[in-house]
Amino acid sequence: MNTLSELLNPGWVGSVIGLFGIVAAIVTFRISRIGPRPVFKLRVLRLISRKAQVLPSDIEIRFKDTPVQHLMRTQIIFWNSGTALVRGSDIVEHDPLRFAFKSPGEILSAEVLNSVRPANKVQATFKTEDPTVVQISFDYLDPGDGATIDVLHTCESGIPTVSGTIRGVPRGVLDWGRLATSIRNQPASPALVRVFRTITLVTVLIGVWSIASAVFLPEIFNRITTLIFGFLAVLAGLSLLLDTRALPRRLRPEDPWL
Repeated sequence: MNTLSELLNPGWVGSVIGLFGIVAAIVTFRISRIGPRPVFKLRVLRLISRKAQVLPSDIEIRFKDTPVQHLMRTQIIFWNSGTALVRGSDIVEHDPLRFAFKSPGEILSAEVLNSVRPANKVQATFKTEDPTVVQISFDYLDPGDGATIDVLHTCESGIPTVSGTIRGVPRGVLDWGRLATSIRNQPASPALVRVFRTITLVTVLIGVWSIASAVFLPEIFNRITTLIFGFLAVLAGLSLLLDTRALPRRLRPEDPWL
């Protein structure tokens, strides 16, 4: 007991504990300041291309009795990655939330494939007078709520631009790119997901163990290097565990077409 007291007496121990508390407070404060944050990711698949004819010329594909020579499928995975509620009533009426594809071309269909909660009432609509724009509406989105909107269209590009104004969200809806940017968002087997989570948790535990063991090291150089390694391991593990860019579980795609 006396040995432990002697090891904890040096002033650097209190400084390290204080620094750790400051870092934790800053991280907690930044997370709490995020507020409402609607974002989206995209999955794009070219089904038929007029530039690269794959099918024989005597094969014709129709959509509701209309011949189609170019067809794209775009999935818009839209959700609230923030820490506060997003209300559908906060969407400005004269500047609604919409995704616009580049003409020439038109939208053939737009539907909500799945949603985190049916009570969110996410809807996707398009109008014949503006055939390249999909309008998104919803009742509310709690943190982690969202939906996947599936769009079939004949536009050249499968990547739309987003516009619209939501009160209390000055940055608007954020584009977080294509779905393949993160291994956590790609279709993966449950076993692979468990392995990833285990590695992440082990990284955090190694960092905590390094910070705790640094107290018992006799040389100051070893103490400092072990503390630095421990802090980096903990921060790296926590950043993976708290990665807000990961899709909500119910919106993660299971089909491998991307």
